[in-house]
Parts: sequence; structure tokens; C-alpha cells
Amino acid sequence: MIRVPPPACTMSISAPPSIAQIVPVPQVHGHSRTAVSRQARPSSMLLSLLTRQTRTFAILGGSQLWRSPAATSGSLGHAESWSAITSTLTGIITAIAIHPTDSNTVYVGTSQGHIYRVQKTGATWNLADVTTTDLTGANLPTSLYISDLVVDTAGTVWVTVAAVLWTESTGEFSNNHVYRRLAGASTWETRSNGLAQANPINSIVIDPTNQNRLFCGGDAGVFRTEDAGGNWTAWDEGLPKCASV
Repeated sequence: MIRVPPPACTMSISAPPSIAQIVPVPQVHGHSRTAVSRQARPSSMLLSLLTRQTRTFAILGGSQLWRSPAATSGSLGHAESWSAITSTLTGIITAIAIHPTDSNTVYVGTSQGHIYRVQKTGATWNLADVTTTDLTGANLPTSLYISDLVVDTAGTVWVTVAAVLWTESTGEFSNNHVYRRLAGASTWETRSNGLAQANPINSIVIDPTNQNRLFCGGDAGVFRTEDAGGNWTAWDEGLPKCASV
């Protein structure tokens, strides 16, 4: 595996202000194709904070997903006490998204290319009351670092891959760096038309006023789609030629 040095500068495509993220160094491993990665996000954990009406809690990812509840009278909270809400997952958690209309449902992606849905299905957030479902499925590249993950109000999940994919049989680089899983579906589909070849995608956000409009940031440039990933166009005129994270 070849590592590409970090760019001289970076810019950030921010998620909604209720979510703060600290993300680990990518560890990308190729499968049937060769993967080239760069160290885009230099820390060791990922943290997601949610504030919705009167509910405030924090989610922390490592090899498991951890949750800190809101403080209540006589109890610790607000990141002072933590409980694991999953068993050990496949890979280290690299992306977290909380369902925008259901704070009892959390999605995570890992360094080994797995996507999980974590749901509170009982009365508490204790392990026995939490259901973890592996959503990794057909058409999603295996064992590749998931750089970002978002979910819309319908439950459609979007993920990005921060790796350069090269097919040895054809000698060509791929532009397949964005994938989507429709709510209720069991397979993934690439939504990468118009993205550049050999340009890892590091971040993705959904316009909260129009779920067909998304933005993603790569090692080179920012891209925009108006048709839910059917076609992406460059949207970075006037911006520095930097990696977006």
C-alpha cells in the first residue's frame, strides 16, 4: 500500500452545528483492487454530539460505540459517564451519523468498510435493549476505510470512501467514492457519476432543505449534486486547491 503525503492545506465541509466530529487516521486495506490512502484526519477517536430539544447526549466511537447521557439530578452525564452500547465491531469506528428525526437510531462506519445501524429497541440504552444491524452488503467495496456517513429523514444512508481504487486488470483508476443504500433496501449502489478518478472523497453533507442536494469534499475540490448523486459537478470556483474534510 502506498501512502500519499497530506496536502499543504485543508478546508472543512461542516455537518450541522449539532454534530462535532473528531476522526481517526485512515487505515485502508485493498481487497480485489489496490487501495491508496492518505492520512487525512489525524486523531484516534470519533465523537458525535447531539442536542435536540431537551435531549442532549454524546456518542463516542472506538472499537465499540459508547454513549454518555444527559445529566439528571444526582447522576453523572454530559460526557462524565460512558456506557458501551454495542459489542466490539469489525474495525474502528470512523464515521457516525444520528438519524435526523429519530435520535434512538445511530449509524456508524468503520475502518474495515462495515456499516452498522444501532437502535434503541428496548426501554434503555443498555446492551440488552440495543439492536445492532450490520448493513454492509452487495456492491459496497469490502475492507475499505469509510471516511464519512450521513443519513436523510427517510433513512437513506450515504457513505464515502477515502481511498484511490485501481483495477489491475484494466489499469484504470475508479471514481466510485460515494455509495447509497435506500431505506428498506438490502444492497448499495454507487452514486459517483461526475466525480474525478483517483480523488478520494473525505466528507459528505445533505442540504436540510432539499435531500436531493448533497455536497462532498475530496482530496481535490468540492462537488455538488442536485439529483441525489445521479450527477456531480465541481462546486469549488474560487476555493483553494486543498483537501476537504
